[in-house]
Amino acid sequence: MSSVGYGTPGESDRSFLLISLAEEYIQAAHKLAPSLATKLDSSHVEEYQKLVATALGCFDALLRKTRPQPRVEANVRLRYASLLYEETTNFSEAENILMKGIKLCEMVIQPSNRKPLSNAVYSIITTI
Repeated sequence: MSSVGYGTPGESDRSFLLISLAEEYIQAAHKLAPSLATKLDSSHVEEYQKLVATALGCFDALLRKTRPQPRVEANVRLRYASLLYEETTNFSEAENILMKGIKLCEMVIQPSNRKPLSNAVYSIITTI
């Protein structure tokens, strides 16, 4: 269920649908990976790239078109940035998505529990 201020139940359903679809596309792409390792058939490479691109599109659509709960959004941003980092060379976009997730987490954390989260996480990002 969505909490007050974070979309409608229909939006929540759409968010989880997009997450599920993205994960299915990633899983399908990873099933192709062993055959790519043994022979670089251009049709398999193209299929792999299409599946990864579709998964990235699902995450992008979720972040642009829905308003998921903060915890869901933070997890999606982490997964999206990880996939961008692993499967593309678009590191600046991955960092941008991750930084927005960090800012979201900092806004949601109770003021009394706040620690310098962004400095710690940023140092992890820069060492990757």
